[in-house]
Amino acid sequence: MVEAGVGERRILIVEDNEAIARLLAELLTDEGHHVLWTASGAEALELLGTWAPHLILLDIALAEMDGDTFREAQLAMTPPASTVPVVLVTGAGDPEQLAEQLGAVGLVRKPFELDDVLDVVEAALNSHLERR
Repeated sequence: MVEAGVGERRILIVEDNEAIARLLAELLTDEGHHVLWTASGAEALELLGTWAPHLILLDIALAEMDGDTFREAQLAMTPPASTVPVVLVTGAGDPEQLAEQLGAVGLVRKPFELDDVLDVVEAALNSHLERR
């Protein structure tokens, strides 16, 4: 796990490509968010037991636990862990269908533009925080 920045809005990045994860963490930290990053779905689930992010950025193609398995385990947890919204970060073939199947609130397609990431993250955070 890598921690970057301390802000009011907490974001958990679950991404096993270190270059992408660091880019996302730096981008979101620069925007004032408190970011934690892990390459492991299992570690991310463990973190959700002790740390309450406002949003999860989830790579769907993780090495040891795919995004489907992570999301299923997350939804089986008790609140607040089970209610944290997810934005998929993927280069998969049909990302819209995947996002719908997993109940994701947003989608970032790889390769991505940084402005697109910020737009999706801000929309997801604002929507989630308004519902609280």
